[in-house]
Amino acid sequence: MIILGINYFFHDSSACLVVDGKLVAMLEEERFTRRKHTDEFPVRAVEGCIQLADIALADIDHIAVSIKPTKDWGAKLAYGLAHLPNAKTFIKHELWYAGFKQRGLKSWYIEKFGKLVRKPPLHFVPHHTAHAAGRRS
Repeated sequence: MIILGINYFFHDSSACLVVDGKLVAMLEEERFTRRKHTDEFPVRAVEGCIQLADIALADIDHIAVSIKPTKDWGAKLAYGLAHLPNAKTFIKHELWYAGFKQRGLKSWYIEKFGKLVRKPPLHFVPHHTAHAAGRRS
């Protein structure tokens, strides 16, 4: 089983590939763009991981994304409404920025996997759960 991991929502966007439970590649986008702590979608990092693992896009079974954008959406919305006079930053981040990021992922996914018969499913993992899964005992 081949899993592509993608971190793109916050700073230090990156990608990794896990093949049969073993990490075979992990790259940060900033190594390609030379922009420190970049949050742009890790297109080059994904391509680099695929090259390092010597696989094709069609070989990917699952894609794990290190954030679940809809997590606690109801609570976030209630908070924004309760603080409406001061909600500019909240609206900017939770609506505009988050929507922009999600559209970027969707565009990339359609571009790369749209023509494939078998598309790998996207799994949105809550951000802190992704951190916890990365810890080794």
